Amino acid sequence: MTKHLERRILLLQILLGMVCCTSLSFLSLLLSRFGFNNLQIGLVMMAAACSTSIAKPCWGVFTDRVPCTRRILVITLALGIASFTLLGTLGGASKGAAVVFVLLVEVTTGCMMGVVDSWIAKLIGTGCKINYGLTRAGISGAYAVSAACFGTVLDQYGVLPGAVALFVLLGLIALTVQGIPYPEERQEKKTYSLRLGAQQLLRSRHYLVLLAVYFLSTLTACAIDSFLSLRILELGGSERHVGYALFMTTVFEIPAMVCYSRLRRITGKSPAFFIAASVFFYGVKCLATGLAPNYQSVIGLCALQMLAFGIFKPAILDYLIQIVDVEYIGATQMLTCALGESLSAILGNALNGALADRFSVGGMMTMVSGFAFLGALAMAVSMKTQANKIAKT
Repeated sequence: MTKHLERRILLLQILLGMVCCTSLSFLSLLLSRFGFNNLQIGLVMMAAACSTSIAKPCWGVFTDRVPCTRRILVITLALGIASFTLLGTLGGASKGAAVVFVLLVEVTTGCMMGVVDSWIAKLIGTGCKINYGLTRAGISGAYAVSAACFGTVLDQYGVLPGAVALFVLLGLIALTVQGIPYPEERQEKKTYSLRLGAQQLLRSRHYLVLLAVYFLSTLTACAIDSFLSLRILELGGSERHVGYALFMTTVFEIPAMVCYSRLRRITGKSPAFFIAASVFFYGVKCLATGLAPNYQSVIGLCALQMLAFGIFKPAILDYLIQIVDVEYIGATQMLTCALGESLSAILGNALNGALADRFSVGGMMTMVSGFAFLGALAMAVSMKTQANKIAKT
């Protein structure tokens, strides 16, 4: 039963990764085709990021309180795919309509990976033996394949063939989720109190430290994610070399995700340890990329994604399952993504852009790597404090 469920979830993550990559990764390109300039595209995408920051906690609370995750996922993805289709077909006629459709895609499809992560976390928290890293690796692989395929289709045939493929993927998702149980079916019904859940989080030093560490690590990570291509071009590389770097990044994060659970069992280390280690390697990757003498070195450094994001993503969910009551895991996980990831990326991209303009991309990366090192130190201190408390009791 466990392996069957794990395979179902892996298939869901692969299909969802294809939908999200196709729907989200090409929004800026479509806006450019519709006549938006770089400043306008930046403002629209910033508004989209702000919208998802607000929407993610709302989706988390909704899925915690309403036990119909399957229907929520399928209906919301249908709305997102319809919005993407309308963006591709009608967005060129009206810039206002294009902005509305982009926002709709972001607050629907853009939030569903978090909803599925919360669903998996609840299943794990109620006793299911699921290797989250293995299932999450499906998204990384799907992203790489979908980006290459849809980019070619979009260039030659436009949006409509991709939209048709999205609806086919939606049908497959609707079939796949039928084999995945609701967490609510595995536990007694509890009274849900948003106020009580919020009070628990505010009183949890572990959660507040995690949120701060997530925020700091994202300030560093978005420097790499958003400016990697510019750093390669700055060192004399080309778009082809950017493609190599992105491929390296995806390929190396997958085995780390797959092996995370086994690595935890072998080492006996806590999720907090792996969070601290992965955030440290975010800093190493950013610092080394900023100091790299040539673009070949930058491409090689993309292998550090294995020790950074590849470990960080499953360790975060693993840690949340340990420190948060299962009935609040959905809202907590989405709130963590909204504040630690989306909001930090908004602020980080603005800061990183200003620093890059002032000091060069390499200089900016060298400076902002310090945020990750600070985050790793904060998590390590939190771990040591907790260990000292346990030793005294």
